Amino acid sequence: MGDGYTINEKEKFFTDIDRLVSNMWSGTTFSSVLPLFNIWAIFTPSVEGGIGVGGVPKDTMFGLYRDGTELRGIYPSNERMLRKVCKLTGRFACDFPSVIANDEYYGGLGGEFVISTRSMTSGVVVLRHEMGHNFIQVGEEYDGGDVYSGVNSAPQISGLSWSHWLSDPRRIKEEREKLKVQE
Repeated sequence: MGDGYTINEKEKFFTDIDRLVSNMWSGTTFSSVLPLFNIWAIFTPSVEGGIGVGGVPKDTMFGLYRDGTELRGIYPSNERMLRKVCKLTGRFACDFPSVIANDEYYGGLGGEFVISTRSMTSGVVVLRHEMGHNFIQVGEEYDGGDVYSGVNSAPQISGLSWSHWLSDPRRIKEEREKLKVQE
């Protein structure tokens, strides 16, 4: 489902969805499970283009917005409408509902609805990350996150149960992220 696409941006929405789906399912991350999925694109025109900022949604179908100055999180203000539109795909067809924001920048959210943006540089990266939370309960991996649980989490780097997934399991090194600039 898209949010923040006006009626004049319908073609842009479907172009974005085609690109995101193609990139999402290419490579090895999810390609082996693609036959298990039916992927639907639902166009829902918005009165205003883009998404809200500063905690104030625009006049869009699902009311996506960013809270404050942080790019990372994008939140829906109309979850009821998301559920209603999701049901248009059929009774059992909306297991992993995703919303694509008509926005050029990094950001998203996991949970009941996977949210990402149309960003050419980070849209698919965020989509994969947030869907990972839903598909296999992948925990957060950045400092400052409050959910350190799931299949990719460990209290220490020695004896990782998932080290066989690493490029070189013999060379494990903990790296902490440092946030250098943020308003």
